[in-house]
Amino acid sequence: MTSSVFVDFYDLLENLVTIHPDIFILGDFNLHLDIMSTATSTFNDILETFDLKQYISLSRHINGHRPI
Repeated sequence: MTSSVFVDFYDLLENLVTIHPDIFILGDFNLHLDIMSTATSTFNDILETFDLKQYISLSRHINGHRPI
C-alpha cells in the first residue's frame, strides 16, 4: 500500500466520525498484520487514532499467507 492510501483512509475516517462517531468497518485490507512493517504500523496507528478495534482473531491465511 502506498502512503496516499493511508492518507485517504485517514481522511475518510475523519469525515465519517464527524457524521456518526460509532462506525464499523467490514472487509479485508489485504495487510499481513502479523508481519511488522511501515504499512502495518501506519494502519494500526490510524485504527488507534480513531479508537477502532479489530475483533477477528482467527487467522485467515496459512503456509506463507496463502488463503485457507
